[in-house]
Amino acid sequence: MPHTALNRVIVRMLFDPTLVEQVYTNPESVLEPLGIPQELQQSLLDTDQRAWGIDQDRRKRSLHSLMGEFPCSSTIVLAHTKKYARLEAFFSSSEFHQCVQHRKSMTSAFVAYLRGIEATGEISEPQFSDILTIEAQMAACRRDLSAPPPHLSPAQLCKAPGVAVQQVNAETINAINAVERYLHDLSMLPAIALCDDKPEFPALPPTTDAAQIFLLLRPRDGTIQLSPVSVVIHDAIQEAEVPLAPKDFIRKMEKRGLSKAHCQQLITTLKQEELLHQSPA
Repeated sequence: MPHTALNRVIVRMLFDPTLVEQVYTNPESVLEPLGIPQELQQSLLDTDQRAWGIDQDRRKRSLHSLMGEFPCSSTIVLAHTKKYARLEAFFSSSEFHQCVQHRKSMTSAFVAYLRGIEATGEISEPQFSDILTIEAQMAACRRDLSAPPPHLSPAQLCKAPGVAVQQVNAETINAINAVERYLHDLSMLPAIALCDDKPEFPALPPTTDAAQIFLLLRPRDGTIQLSPVSVVIHDAIQEAEVPLAPKDFIRKMEKRGLSKAHCQQLITTLKQEELLHQSPA
C-alpha cells in the first residue's frame, strides 16, 4: 500500500535529517523503490523542509527510552567510544530505517545496531556481548507479557509468558551490578559529571574462560528478575519454548538423563512456580 509506505517514510524523516535532505534532493531514488507514486511524492515535497527539524529533542527522547531498556550496554558503548553521537546515530542507521519501513521491532533493531558497533572493534569490553544478550532477553520478556498467548491443544505444556533462560559467563551478573552501581551514583547528583572527582566508569570483572551459569528470567513485582538456576531448570524451560504434549516433554528430558518420575515431578514443580503453563485437558 503506497500510503502505508509513505507514512513510514514520514516517520523515518522525523528522526533522520540526512534522509530529509535525500528526499528533497532526489525523491525518486528514495520513494520510487517503495512504490510511492508521483502524486504522493509531491504531497510530501509540498511540506516546508524546515518543518522536519522543529522538534529537536525527538531523537533524545527516543534514545532515552531505548537506553532505559539497555542501560548497561548503552553505558559501555558511551564509556568506550566517548561519543553520545555514536548512540544517537542509530536513528540514521540502516537498522533503524529497515525497522520502521518494514514494521519490525525497535528493540531488536537497536540490539543489531549495538552488535554492529561491537563488530567494529570500538568496544574492547569482553563482558559486553553477554550483557547485551541479557538486556535483549529482558526486553523480549517484557514484550512477551503483553503478546497474545500461544494456542495450546488440550493438556499441552508451554513456558509461562515473560519467562526465559540464558547461559552466560559466570561474571556477567557481577559486571551488570558494577555498571548499575555506577549509574546509580551518577543519578544521585547528575551534575557531578562536571567534576574532576566524578565517579569513574568501573573496570568490570574479567570473563572466565570456562565457567558458565544458567539464568532464569521471570516476571515478578512488575519487573523481569534474574536468578541462577540449575541446568535441569534451564533445559526444561528451553524445551517448553514451543507448546508440546507432556509425553513429548518427558521424552526430551529423559534424553537429557532424567528419569520419568523426575520429569513428572519437574512438571509439577515448574507449574507451581508459575514457570510452566498447561492448558486444560
